[in-house]
Amino acid sequence: MNTKTDKHIEKFIDKTMKEINLDSPSIDFTNNIMKEVTQLHHIKVTTYQPLISKKLWFIIFLAIISMTTYIILTENIKQLNWLNTLNFKLDPLLPNINFSNTAFYALIVLASLIVIQLILLKNYFNKRLEV
Repeated sequence: MNTKTDKHIEKFIDKTMKEINLDSPSIDFTNNIMKEVTQLHHIKVTTYQPLISKKLWFIIFLAIISMTTYIILTENIKQLNWLNTLNFKLDPLLPNINFSNTAFYALIVLASLIVIQLILLKNYFNKRLEV
């Protein structure tokens, strides 16, 4: 049974192939394609723009330098304790854990830098989606 249907399908395909004319491309086919390819090069390419501009890097650099000079030039370095001025104590929350001042300052700086990075990335991707 399969051989009969295969023969009918083959005859049908042969008949349709004889009736169909072969398509040939136009005379200027190559020129038309090349024009389209050259037009693709003229499309506006996204230029590189850094997340943090030079102006912001300069401000960050000045802030770091000013904080460093303030700490170096302060006479009472040992009395410079932000934890006492903030009255922040972890004793009620975690009585068995003792954080050094350096570790606590590092955590504060890390958290603030993460927040700044999230804000910058959010603005970057919002601008990117608008285009």
